[in-house]
Amino acid sequence: MPLLVGRVFSGLSAGSFAGTATATLIDLAPARGRQRAAAIAVGVTLGGLGFGNLLSGLLAQIGVVPLRFPYWAHLALLLPAVPAVFFAPETVKVSPHPRFRPQRLAVPKEVRGTFAPAALGGFSAFACPEERRGEVNATFYVVLYMGLCVSIVGVGLLSEVTGLRTAGIVLACVVTGLASAAALSLLLRDRRPVA
Repeated sequence: MPLLVGRVFSGLSAGSFAGTATATLIDLAPARGRQRAAAIAVGVTLGGLGFGNLLSGLLAQIGVVPLRFPYWAHLALLLPAVPAVFFAPETVKVSPHPRFRPQRLAVPKEVRGTFAPAALGGFSAFACPEERRGEVNATFYVVLYMGLCVSIVGVGLLSEVTGLRTAGIVLACVVTGLASAAALSLLLRDRRPVA
């Protein structure tokens, strides 16, 4: 049970950090390079989603303590990022007396129509108003990481009852259904007349 709780918190923290990192990278890019910065950020993040699982599995196979070794490796890989974050220039106005307040997850009304299909597709892009870019990105990544967490934990629990093969088939069917729903939603949205 502690491992499952840790996995959920790991997903939430990674999702929140990835959203902030993406918004910062885009803000630091010159105006004409922002699309490329967004593409790089998305590619690195989604690549990390895939390769992170592969690396964790490999480390768990060779590690002395397979349930902890991948997390230790993750912490070691984060160490070089600490000075980079510390010395990165601020991209927003800072109050002279800032109060620590975690930013809430939110999707503003003007991007909900785009966000929902993108989040469904990410579970089985960015719609990003400039002043709310961090909120939208953080929410998007939390959905992605929670999708990753729920699928891993769900397959693990289901495999205990039905076996790994059946659990994998069920996961494939769920992901196919979600991806199909996202594709259908995008097709229908593109056919709507522009107001």
